[in-house]
Amino acid sequence: MRVSRPLELACALLCSGTVVNAQSPQVNLGYATYQGSTSGGINRFLGMRYGAAPTGSLRWKAPTAPPTVSGVQSATQFGDVCMATNAGPNPQGQSEDCLFVNVWAPSGAGPSSKLPVWVFIQGGGFESLASAGTDGSGAVANSGNKIVLVTLNYRVGIFGFLASSEIQANGVANAGLYDQQAALKWVQQHIAQFGGDPTRVIIHGQSAGAEAASLQLLANGGQNQGLFVGAMFESLPQITQPKVSEIQFQYDALVSNAGCGSSSDSLSCLRGLSTTALQQFNVPIVYPGQSNAPNYPYVPCVDGVFLQTGAYEAFETGKFVKVPMFFGSVTDEGTTLGAPNASSPDEIETFFQNNYPHLSSQNTSAIIAQYPENIEPAFNGHAAWFPAAELAYGDVLVTCHGLNFGKYFIQAGQPIWTYRFNVLTQSNIQSGVGVPHGFDLGAVFGGGYDNSNLTNIDQLQGYYISFVRSLNPNTFAFSGSPSWPQWNGQAGGSRLVINNNNTVVEAVPQNQMSRCAFWESLVSELEI
Repeated sequence: MRVSRPLELACALLCSGTVVNAQSPQVNLGYATYQGSTSGGINRFLGMRYGAAPTGSLRWKAPTAPPTVSGVQSATQFGDVCMATNAGPNPQGQSEDCLFVNVWAPSGAGPSSKLPVWVFIQGGGFESLASAGTDGSGAVANSGNKIVLVTLNYRVGIFGFLASSEIQANGVANAGLYDQQAALKWVQQHIAQFGGDPTRVIIHGQSAGAEAASLQLLANGGQNQGLFVGAMFESLPQITQPKVSEIQFQYDALVSNAGCGSSSDSLSCLRGLSTTALQQFNVPIVYPGQSNAPNYPYVPCVDGVFLQTGAYEAFETGKFVKVPMFFGSVTDEGTTLGAPNASSPDEIETFFQNNYPHLSSQNTSAIIAQYPENIEPAFNGHAAWFPAAELAYGDVLVTCHGLNFGKYFIQAGQPIWTYRFNVLTQSNIQSGVGVPHGFDLGAVFGGGYDNSNLTNIDQLQGYYISFVRSLNPNTFAFSGSPSWPQWNGQAGGSRLVINNNNTVVEAVPQNQMSRCAFWESLVSELEI
């Protein structure tokens, strides 16, 4: 069955935040009663707590239950986002007190509605929250009011991904991943109040949020806690997943910089400092022996508890929650993710060693052999070796992981689908970024494209909605959308391509799969 997109309703929702119902919806969650807002048949509950403020003695610990409060709490504005790396000591709109969820649901939905639930984990390189203002209204409306959508905040930077022996002895590494898991448990406990079905939760992440979502499949050795039944990965990276001992230097530097070096209990000293005192040192640090800091310094690590091995080993050994999955990427993932504007292969080799310190000179020479100077056409305004640099970095950071992981889902008997987003704009061409990382996010949630691309751009949202509703992107796809075949995990298998005004099916190229096999051969050195 296919449904037509309700354009008028979507426009009303996306173009106006006005509350049109005099009666504002309320929900009693036990620990708090929240009052949201209603517009265009959609209830919004924004800035609801799923955890206590992780400050002071609760820093670098798993989140705890939100405090019980009396009276009706307003849920009409997003809560503060979590403190970002390189944001300065007092960034506006950011706070350590940031563990909030947001829910969009059809007006009138309640416990008997049992609607499927879309949980979105935003990206930001584990150093910021890049999509904190995402509006779920359009997706709910365009589903025909058949879904509930949830977004969430989680700790990032030094507050979310600092790790050390001291933290492991009295807290948790990977605090940001624990935050996400706590939000998923909140959904299990409370989403029925909004009309959602806790047995029909689909997780979706974009960029670092996609990596985080994939790591939720691996949590605690792949233990299935019943938190979700499907997964959607949008530009799925695996940055690096170092051992705690390998990033102890980050903790030691913070202790020294923050003035806790002489304390007999450095962790208690850090927990006793103000947010501002810590935030000024929430900055990238160079890996020992390297020349520049990595693009993404504070990342999920192999802590032996939440993440027991690197992602590749976990998927290869079957230690993951087996669910239907689809994933996609944009054509030019590397152009805006920090690939060097290289004029020589030496610059590319140095860049990779700064970001992946276990790569040898033989490894980086092999990268250059795999990605020669003219492997792609030139990008406007960039140096001669930039195409090789962006393709190599885009492949190893994002594009190849879904293509490499797919076979493990198929071996586990799960259906998978994959897509490539290839919508070009004149401004992106002139800027020399092609189809850049994150450019499909507007297609998924609505907005951001000129009229020349609107004839088919919204089809991508329809596939996402359909997967949420049925674990199949085709069942409830928007009218006129091409049928999207499953991928067989191999070169030559089918992949959907969203072009300007044209959505088609292509074969996954052999040369792309060969490049991805090259990166899979370097998993140990890359620490992924």
